[in-house]
Amino acid sequence: MTYLPKAQEQLNGDLLLPEATKLFLHRMVRDLQDHPGALPEADRTGLQALAAALGPCHEPLPSVREMLDLPDPVHEARAQALLRVQLPD
Repeated sequence: MTYLPKAQEQLNGDLLLPEATKLFLHRMVRDLQDHPGALPEADRTGLQALAAALGPCHEPLPSVREMLDLPDPVHEARAQALLRVQLPD
């Protein structure tokens, strides 16, 4: 898993978010907005406020798996199956 940089507090009290962290938050907001029934109304209001605070995202967003450098589950399962065939118990 890759490292997501932390926000840094500025002298005026605002937070400065690194771009990698901003992209991750944009992806999270979009994924949660795609499943509206998964969140109660209060959480959706907070999610809209977070989206407004982050501002617009002009870049194509990679998937969460790509951002966190997680293995592809299909590729991982195929590799596990090959290992079982080559190395029987």
